[in-house]
Amino acid sequence: MQKPLRIFVALVVLLAILAFMMTFTVRFTEAAVVTTFGRATERDVIKEAGLNFKMPFPIQSVTKYDTRQRYVETRSETLATADNRQVILQSYIVWRVVDPLRFFQSYGNVGSREDDHVRAAEELLRAKLRSALAETSQFKLTDLLTTDAGGSKLPELEARVLAAITSGAGSSALAASGIEAVVVGINSMELPESVTEQVFKQMEAQRRTIAGKAANEGTAAAATIRNSGEESARKIR
Repeated sequence: MQKPLRIFVALVVLLAILAFMMTFTVRFTEAAVVTTFGRATERDVIKEAGLNFKMPFPIQSVTKYDTRQRYVETRSETLATADNRQVILQSYIVWRVVDPLRFFQSYGNVGSREDDHVRAAEELLRAKLRSALAETSQFKLTDLLTTDAGGSKLPELEARVLAAITSGAGSSALAASGIEAVVVGINSMELPESVTEQVFKQMEAQRRTIAGKAANEGTAAAATIRNSGEESARKIR
């Protein structure tokens, strides 16, 4: 009686091991690349959510990528503006995997896990973002930091940085890696101490000019009113 039970339990365990080795699931937020002896084609990319089958390792293996948007930011960078001022910017980029096969082919050699591939891709994106921040040199400091009614040109700078990444040579590198850059933003802007002092002095000079102009206008208006009053008084007398 015990022998058939042991055989049954052994079969159940064996089937469970085979099921674990020969099946995998893909979530609706994921895409999977099934490789056969380390190689894959477009037919081996699975984007539909559900249960799937494969040959056991080492014949076939599965690498799954989260296709939702990801966020990565750069370190603070000191950049020059068009008026030869310095500004310290920290920026970020939102990206996602749009071509799982190309992404695997580009970064599959740096490790066996998704995290390894993502870290390698983020290094590429950081490098391109730092390079594209050179667009800051097209703007004056007063364009980025202003109290004018028209507002800051910071959104325009962000758009130009994104365009620099997604067009020309930058776009070909990203497309070849299966990556899409979605949004670029500036999340921190600071001024070096020397530049801050210069800006405050400039603002102080501007305020003095405005105050002097207002005082002169007030003096002229007072003189006009006084002369008008004296003229009226003479006429009355």
